[in-house]
Amino acid sequence: MDHSDKNKSKPDGGIDPEELTKLFEKLKLNKFQFCPYCQSAVEYIWVHGHYQCPKCKNVVISC
Repeated sequence: MDHSDKNKSKPDGGIDPEELTKLFEKLKLNKFQFCPYCQSAVEYIWVHGHYQCPKCKNVVISC
């Protein structure tokens, strides 16, 4: 999954339907988890022996 902060919206401010479909499929396949701190649907990232939220950077699963 792309963890960059690129804007995925269309020029008119709406969300790209293809991107929305991809995100929905990942949610259906349970590839996302909800961060207990920021409540975002994310894929945790492995950093120095623990998992953290890519959005708020809090440790969600410690080593």
